[in-house]
Amino acid sequence: MATFWDIGTIEYITPVLIFVLVFVIIYAIMQKTKLLGGSSKVDFMVALVLSLVALVSENTVKLISVLSGWYVLLLVAIILITLVLAVGAKGGDSLVDAIPKMPTLMSIAFYLSLVILVVSISHVFGPVFQPYSADADPSWWALRTIFNPKVVGTVLIMLIALVVISKLTKES
Repeated sequence: MATFWDIGTIEYITPVLIFVLVFVIIYAIMQKTKLLGGSSKVDFMVALVLSLVALVSENTVKLISVLSGWYVLLLVAIILITLVLAVGAKGGDSLVDAIPKMPTLMSIAFYLSLVILVVSISHVFGPVFQPYSADADPSWWALRTIFNPKVVGTVLIMLIALVVISKLTKES
């Protein structure tokens, strides 16, 4: 029996929600940074085109679906922690006065958001980054070659050598 709380019907409107989310975020960034001159018509068209392009890629839709759920959970946790810390603030400190005193909360939220991003990307694009897995897509051969453990290891060793050589030449 279908009820109002049945979450299965949301997958029918997920493309619309993703379109609106991508559109609003891109339009807000374009308006705030004035990247293309600050014209609202140009920013509207760019946001519209990029949000439509995001809907074309199945992997992008999966990534945004996974990310949005985790970021909403993180946002709710930050709000609740901020409210708890603001209630415990000294004297007449208001919520606005208590927020700048919580740099560790903001840095924790930043690092958690990076972890969420990495985990979501590995969840959606996992077969691409694991070239030897059984469910790896053969059409992603270029990215699988780049992220081959031998190639990544070689690049890492070269970067370490570059840093060591630059440190040694500066000290001499």
